[in-house]
Amino acid sequence: METRDSMLQHVDFHIRDGRSVSLQDPWCDGLTMANKFRHRIFRSVNLPRNANLDILMVNGSWDLNLLQGQELQQLREYLVLRPIHTSADKLLWNNGKFSYKEAWKICRFQAEEVSWYKFCWGKARPRWSVTTVFVMLNKIPFIVNLQRRKLCLVSRCSLCQSAIDTTDHIFISYRFSKDFWSWLGEILKWNMHQFAEVVSLADLFNWFQVVATVGFHKTLFPAMLWGIWKERNARLYGTATAPVIVAMLEVLDIHSILLSDLLV
Repeated sequence: METRDSMLQHVDFHIRDGRSVSLQDPWCDGLTMANKFRHRIFRSVNLPRNANLDILMVNGSWDLNLLQGQELQQLREYLVLRPIHTSADKLLWNNGKFSYKEAWKICRFQAEEVSWYKFCWGKARPRWSVTTVFVMLNKIPFIVNLQRRKLCLVSRCSLCQSAIDTTDHIFISYRFSKDFWSWLGEILKWNMHQFAEVVSLADLFNWFQVVATVGFHKTLFPAMLWGIWKERNARLYGTATAPVIVAMLEVLDIHSILLSDLLV
C-alpha cells in the first residue's frame, strides 16, 4: 500500500473528455476525489460512485454549475485550476519521462547505508556474505536474540557455560575465537597488543578497516566470520570439530590463498 501511494505521487492524469477516467481513480494529485475533499462528496453532488469523470464535464469544460454549495467550494476551486488537455485521457509518469530505474528507487526500501557492506559483497562467496550480514545486523539466533522474541531461555553460552550467549562472545571472546584471531594475527603480523583492545564486533570491523590495505583483507573478514560460525555449530551440535589450525587452514584454503605467500 505504501508503494502504491509513493508511485501515485509520480504520476499525473491528463484529462480531455473524462470518459476513460473513473471518479474512483486517484486523479486528484494521487488521491481519489473522495479522499482529497470529503468522503460524503458523492452524496452531496448526488453522483453514482461508478461514474466516469465526464459526468463533471460539459462541452469540453468542467461543469462548475453542477457543484453548488459551500461544502463543494474546494472541489470547484480545484477544478478551476485543473487544465483540460487536447490529447486523449491518459496516465503519465513524470510528464511522460518514465524510467525503470526511477520507478525501482521509489518502490524499494532504502535503509541507511552501512560501512561494512563493501566487506560483505564483491569477491566474497555468497555463504560468507550472508553469514556476515546476519552477524553484523545481530540477527544470528543466539539466546539473547531469541529472548527478544519472547522465548524463555537461560542467557548462557551453550559451549562454555560461563558467559552470556551473544554475538560478541561467540565471535570475539569465546576461547576458540580468540585462538582463531590470534593465529591469524601471527600470520598477518598484526600488533596483537593493540588487537587485545578488540572486545566487540564493532571493534573488530574497525580493526579490519585499518588493516584492510588490500582486497585480501576485505574478503578475509567475511571468510573468518563464516569459519567461526561453522566451527561453533559443529561443536554445539556434536558434529566433527577441528583444531584451530585446521579450521584456519580450511578457511584460507577455501579463500584460495597459499599459506606460504602469507608468511613471506
